[in-house]
Amino acid sequence: MSTQLKCSQYASRLNNANSLKRLRYQTNWRVKFRLKQVSEILSDASLAPGQFAILLMVGENPGRSQSWLAREAILERQNIVPVIDRLESLGYLKRRRSKKDRRSLAIQITGNGKRVLGRIGPRLTQFENKLNSLFTDADRAILLAALHKLETHARSGSFGP
Repeated sequence: MSTQLKCSQYASRLNNANSLKRLRYQTNWRVKFRLKQVSEILSDASLAPGQFAILLMVGENPGRSQSWLAREAILERQNIVPVIDRLESLGYLKRRRSKKDRRSLAIQITGNGKRVLGRIGPRLTQFENKLNSLFTDADRAILLAALHKLETHARSGSFGP
């Protein structure tokens, strides 16, 4: 039997509390490993993974409000402010009054922010492609369905503190 278990085979083994603890440990380890790899790539631009995610969101959706960014990133509005502050201090983003609603701030990516995305984006894509190659189409479908379920619950607020 292969050392790599298929997702469905692995899932079938998770039928008791010990298995769930093992899954939690392995998931935490894998997430930490991935974040370490991504952090090394992002360190050139003095960015943390969450900051890069916001920069990428603004790059793909220029002119959106802080509230929109917080909602899409599943963050509280007050928690998005320090991230935007940091990205603005690095010269990657700028705040402007919205032309549609002068009470609102539109977040724009700067030329420097676009250059960072252009420099780091291909390196992250290469890393993601390496990770992606570890999975079959069926594995990816299972993983994406599980992640979608988690996102749906996170957006609904059904997780407790």
